[in-house]
Amino acid sequence: MTRGTMTHAGIPGPSRRTALAGGLAVALGGAGAAMILPAPAAAPSPVLAAIAAHREAEAAIAAAVLAHAKAQERDAPEAPALRADADAACDRGAAVLSALCAMTPCTVEEAGAMADHFATISDASGAEGMAVRLLEALAVALGARAPTGEDA
Repeated sequence: MTRGTMTHAGIPGPSRRTALAGGLAVALGGAGAAMILPAPAAAPSPVLAAIAAHREAEAAIAAAVLAHAKAQERDAPEAPALRADADAACDRGAAVLSALCAMTPCTVEEAGAMADHFATISDASGAEGMAVRLLEALAVALGARAPTGEDA
């Protein structure tokens, strides 16, 4: 007999290859069981993340402006500092919006989310000019037309 086919008691046993394969099958959940792995997580969409960041920035602006307005109404000494906080929040919001406008959506979901978000913020601001600028930015991002000097 060859080495590997003998067991301790001299009775032929499984080969090393058979034993390893059987051990692997047991480790994977039993003989013949298929191993099911979780699907890899999809990478988060940078466009959807930027939209969420802009929503958060707008909420921060609203809170800062409200805090300043309340302090100013009661002539509180912290009103100037709160005004500076509101100005900084507006600057951050503008930077986040600029970054969002510079993004190119890669999916229909991203393009739709951008269009919805731009429509929402232009409705909230009541500025038609803003709506036109935002939709132009979306059109440029989608490659619908080349940017003009007014888009910069």
